[in-house]
Amino acid sequence: MQATRPRLVIEPLQLGLAIQMHHMFGSRFLVDTLSNMGFCSSYSEVQKFETSAVISKQENTSNHYDESHCLQYVADNVDHNLCTVDGNNTFHGMGIISCITPGIEKAPIHIPRLDVTTEEILACGQINMYYYNADKHKGFASLKFPELQSLKGRVFNNSWQIDALRHVTRQLKSPIPEWSGTMQMFQKGSSTGVSDVTFLPMIDLNPSDMSCIYSTLMFVSKQASRQGRTPVITFDQPLYWKSIMITSGEECSNIIVRLGGFHTQMSFLGSIGRIMSGSGLKEVLELIYAPNAVTHMLYGKAVSRAVRGFMLVDTALHTLMTNEIFGHNVLEEHENEINHSQSIEHPLLTEACELYEHLHEEKISLQDALESQTLQAVQELLQKKRNELKQSRTSKLWLSFLDMVAILKRFLIAERTGIGCYIYQH
Repeated sequence: MQATRPRLVIEPLQLGLAIQMHHMFGSRFLVDTLSNMGFCSSYSEVQKFETSAVISKQENTSNHYDESHCLQYVADNVDHNLCTVDGNNTFHGMGIISCITPGIEKAPIHIPRLDVTTEEILACGQINMYYYNADKHKGFASLKFPELQSLKGRVFNNSWQIDALRHVTRQLKSPIPEWSGTMQMFQKGSSTGVSDVTFLPMIDLNPSDMSCIYSTLMFVSKQASRQGRTPVITFDQPLYWKSIMITSGEECSNIIVRLGGFHTQMSFLGSIGRIMSGSGLKEVLELIYAPNAVTHMLYGKAVSRAVRGFMLVDTALHTLMTNEIFGHNVLEEHENEINHSQSIEHPLLTEACELYEHLHEEKISLQDALESQTLQAVQELLQKKRNELKQSRTSKLWLSFLDMVAILKRFLIAERTGIGCYIYQH
């Protein structure tokens, strides 16, 4: 019908195909050729739809969320066409998105066919620029540290304590999942669901420029006030430091600036690598990873590899500790091909293996396992051994490494479950 009377009716199938072809290939020749054959709408109709959709989206952004939804903004540098031959047509600016958790079921939006001008398009994607005056904003001169809220009465996730049971039974119940698989197997509960991500206009300025960050904060503050929410924005570490300097003043004091969990983890991994430099950790990791990869791991850049590598070293150190506690030589048994289950002589090891089996078979709950006398006895033995090893300076350094890995594990649990853990070691 549209092929015979293209000006009378616009069929959704032909229009959708034209939009998809334009989105995938960006070729006017391809869209017009298919349109002349009657397969899709014309290129001019695609342009009219896109401009009308921009105006319609701008008019329908005033969504109202209830108290169960969390609204926060994320800003970071965005790059496009950096590696061009002549260096032209590149873009390096500030990109902004908004995230709503949990996501909202959106009803289909009716997009009217409008005649949109260039000025109206520019008004939709406009962000007002604000000049940052360093003399006016004194930065950290007026920075104050408020008193921390009391943690009394709050709910904390203590599932990290089950890790002691994994360290003891791992060499006897091999193969068993590593830390991530163990926590996924024992953790129960529901997630918050998929978040809705909305792309907001970009700022064509250097993201590290203070005026660009200042303009971003002012834009986010206005967007959040339209929704009746407190503005919350997440930056990476370099931008976070500069944004804290800006929000320390009175003008942007209502904005909550967060350092993203991923960047917090990167910084902490780099701190571990810095503290353990020259201790032999680099040489141990090079037995598994390539030397260049280990360098990035210790600087906190290769996050996934660093987390797995540090946890492997953590498991190896705990295996050596449990061998000395229970007089159980795993290496000798592997060389002599001795069955681990037949070599259990310590009664506490037998109880620990039974507790792990009951927990794995869901005969007992995770909370019952955490409150069991067996787990408490295992923790007491491990702590007693740690106190003995602290007499040596070398052992004390590696025990601090175990403490830092334990903090990393609790941070990951808190990030994935949304329930805080006691972070600090006692």
